[in-house]
Amino acid sequence: MQFNKQTIDELVKQLNSHTKEGLNENEVRLALQKFGKNELKDANTRSIYRILFGQFTSPLVIILVVASGASFYLKQARDGIILLIIVVINALIGFYQEWKSENILASIKIGGR
Repeated sequence: MQFNKQTIDELVKQLNSHTKEGLNENEVRLALQKFGKNELKDANTRSIYRILFGQFTSPLVIILVVASGASFYLKQARDGIILLIIVVINALIGFYQEWKSENILASIKIGGR
């Protein structure tokens, strides 16, 4: 169902609801049996180490690490160091964003109880 492409009247009719009264107790019971409770599922929270390690698994990061190794092999240490710094900065930013989103999801889950 594409609810975002329908008018409110169409949705109310399709969902057998009412704009003023909402669902009656019998309709609520049937909806609970059919759909279950409106709850977030338990989030599989990842450890800090797993989040950090995940930053080094993308193909682009692997290419940058290989290019850095090739730079060191070709005696271009400056280029190799620059590439490693880029990889580390990328990993730190990605880690922070994912760690923050995990915490936000956990707080939503806790706050919804």
